[in-house]
Amino acid sequence: MSNTLVVDSAKAQQKVQPNLLPCKISYNGPVNVSSRYWNSEVETDGSKTAYFRGRKLQGRDVVLPDGYSGAVLHKTDRTIVEASQPTDRDEDMSEQEEAPQQLKVVEQVGSFDAITVWDHEALPESAQNPYLKGVEEWIKLSQAIHGQ
Repeated sequence: MSNTLVVDSAKAQQKVQPNLLPCKISYNGPVNVSSRYWNSEVETDGSKTAYFRGRKLQGRDVVLPDGYSGAVLHKTDRTIVEASQPTDRDEDMSEQEEAPQQLKVVEQVGSFDAITVWDHEALPESAQNPYLKGVEEWIKLSQAIHGQ
């Protein structure tokens, strides 16, 4: 089965605000979040402060550039079959066909235009925070590839 993803964005989407936390949580799924468990405060300089399990976190928003949008995807068990395409002829000039590929389908369930990156006790800086550095490098690479 191919690792190619086919995005199904037919479902209604909601606007979300992803948070990159400096910790590992052994759970992947929805959470009924209330202000009792997550209540971030916006400081005068635009940074954010929150407490997660008693630990102070400081964060800042990374806004995606104009023309970019983030997507929250949900894996499904659905697949689609892509029709086989004829390939180049080999040495003996016989035409070879590839077997049909099964493509995995994911559903887009949300979108975002900014990510909040958090760090322990201090604002995240791209030199020390691998998540922030990765996001900023990805944006620069994407802009270089697409000539923006």
